[in-house]
Amino acid sequence: MSDYIPDGHYFPGHINADPQKGHGELDFEYRPALYEDQAKFADDTENKRNEQGVIVGVSDAVYAATELAFCAPRVRAWSLKDVNGNPVPCTPKEFKNIRPVLRKKICSIVLGYQLNDEKPQSESLLEQSEKNS
Repeated sequence: MSDYIPDGHYFPGHINADPQKGHGELDFEYRPALYEDQAKFADDTENKRNEQGVIVGVSDAVYAATELAFCAPRVRAWSLKDVNGNPVPCTPKEFKNIRPVLRKKICSIVLGYQLNDEKPQSESLLEQSEKNS
């Protein structure tokens, strides 16, 4: 693994299922934010002082819209399925409809604030055959 992010390169992402928080496992491909991207996102979403010097917070709606506009175009593929098990197209419109807790995790990974979850190792063929014996 390299710490260098080449222009146009996408990385694999993984989030383990978390039944307590109500979301399933997700694999996805994403373009990670560069330092300048992180700084712009922070500028657009952090509290600011107005002309009178009063700190004015960014509303949740503005934060969510900024997060959506920033992260959705950086995710180009995913394993997301609808309630019937059909693949969900990877588009900004569909990104908006993901459970908020899962969308936050995806954005945290895209922004570089959180690492991918470690993908569980599937059972080896030996373990599977021992189970079936």
